[in-house]
Amino acid sequence: MTVKTYLKSINSKIFLSLNILILSIHSSGHAQPYNEKHAFCADKLSIHLSQYQNTKRYNECMRNVHNLIREHEEQKEKRRLDQIRRQEQWERDAPRRRRNEMLKRKEKERIQKMREEQYRKKKEREKQKILEEERRRLEEERRREEQENDYINNRFGPLL
Repeated sequence: MTVKTYLKSINSKIFLSLNILILSIHSSGHAQPYNEKHAFCADKLSIHLSQYQNTKRYNECMRNVHNLIREHEEQKEKRRLDQIRRQEQWERDAPRRRRNEMLKRKEKERIQKMREEQYRKKKEREKQKILEEERRRLEEERRREEQENDYINNRFGPLL
């Protein structure tokens, strides 16, 4: 065997190996089982269309099933990652939420204390008003008694 023949046989073996490798990689990307392809495309059908329209949509789906499944899986992964990002953001925001809740609670307590103080002052004013009215009534009563005593003393003189 000459060197030229040897190189040709090696080149053909390399070419054959590369073709097999490329075909296996390409087919592994499209290696969904038929039942998965069928189920995916069956899920895409609408029950409101005619049998003919459903069949046409099903056939179109089966022609593009590899791309459609890949897009579906990418969207599913994107939703999963978005959910993880939202959860991480929720956890990062936890201290801020706790701080805000604490501030709200303190504000409610401050307002409650203020209302209690206003209520206490109002009750104190009412009590002072009642005491003042009682003092006036007693003062008026004492004045009347003095007037009666003065009248009796002036009219009848001192009794003693």
